[in-house]
Amino acid sequence: MHPETRTLVRDLLEEVAAAFDSRYLHAGCDEVNWGGSELSRQALAKQSRAEIWTDYLNWLDDECKRLGKEMIVWGDFVAHKEPAILEKLSKRVIVMDWQYYVTDPQALADTRKKITSHGLRAIGAPALITCEWGPRPSDQSLANVDAYVTAYASNDPLSLGVMVTNWVPGRFLANSLWDCFAYAGVSMSDGPDAARRSGLRRFVERFYGAKWNSEWDHTFADAYRMTPGRTCTRAWTPPRLPLPAVSDDDVKRSLAATPLSPTPYETLAENVRALGRKVQRNKTDFAIFSLAFDYLADLVWREAQWKRLQKAGAEELKTAVAEIARRDAEILDRLDAEWNMVRFENDRWKRDRLPHLTPYDQLLMRMREAAAYSAELAKDPQRLSRLLGATSG
Repeated sequence: MHPETRTLVRDLLEEVAAAFDSRYLHAGCDEVNWGGSELSRQALAKQSRAEIWTDYLNWLDDECKRLGKEMIVWGDFVAHKEPAILEKLSKRVIVMDWQYYVTDPQALADTRKKITSHGLRAIGAPALITCEWGPRPSDQSLANVDAYVTAYASNDPLSLGVMVTNWVPGRFLANSLWDCFAYAGVSMSDGPDAARRSGLRRFVERFYGAKWNSEWDHTFADAYRMTPGRTCTRAWTPPRLPLPAVSDDDVKRSLAATPLSPTPYETLAENVRALGRKVQRNKTDFAIFSLAFDYLADLVWREAQWKRLQKAGAEELKTAVAEIARRDAEILDRLDAEWNMVRFENDRWKRDRLPHLTPYDQLLMRMREAAAYSAELAKDPQRLSRLLGATSG
């Protein structure tokens, strides 16, 4: 990189970093306002955007080489948004391609070939938990893993295989996702057909020491099929994952949305708990696995209550809000105990709102706020009555 350009790029990146907020962090490189500042205009007057990024990445790669390391760069920018970067990118750089919502192996293989055709090494990076999900991934996530495994099943020495990713620990319960990792492991070692045929059965028999039968089969199928999620992309439209209301405004938003029916999620949670009687090994991990479904069932039930209570009388509303508060306190205690058992008890994730994260990203923190809110309502049921009356009116 030319020294003058390097200085401009460094100054530009510092300027962008100083202006970072949660939108930029979640959106990624495409939110950099190229040409919106004097620094970036000066840089673009000398080189194209692709050339600036290529020079910068090659400079970083030189630093990695000096330190005896290899550099891996995410593929969203270099392989999709600015593919011209690939032409002059150092051949030492490894490109990790992530396309979390793609389940077509051919599309992923085409990207792999585009990367390797430039003499660059490629890694496929599917994901289980992404911004789309809360405490559980869906069957579409498993399909994303399978598609990448198929796409990277190549003898090309530049194809380095697949690395399964899992994002933001505050979104899920630790030790509750072993079934997902086991499925991905079977897919990578024995192929997607074997994973679909026997991945979860192998997991149940080896990890839980339980005999696989139709109950396990149907429960896992429901668990992955019914997973609620967020609308982070137009590619997938899962059932809407509720966000527990922690304020009057949140209740109004819940009332404006169509709630999920609690019954299927309550039935699923009951079926998971029933399977616990068959578990012979790793019972603590199964209890955490079961807690994830208890939480989802409770969350769906909770958010459906606001609309139901619009037609309730004073006594029924008083009893109902007390029950919401009781259940909130109970599930919060269970979630908190689970966190303290497998993570750090004084972790900031559980007690502070962290910058650059959404409420979905801090499951325990949000539930703590939700329990505090319902406890307030239980002390003053008329507050909820007025809120529901004003909303319905």
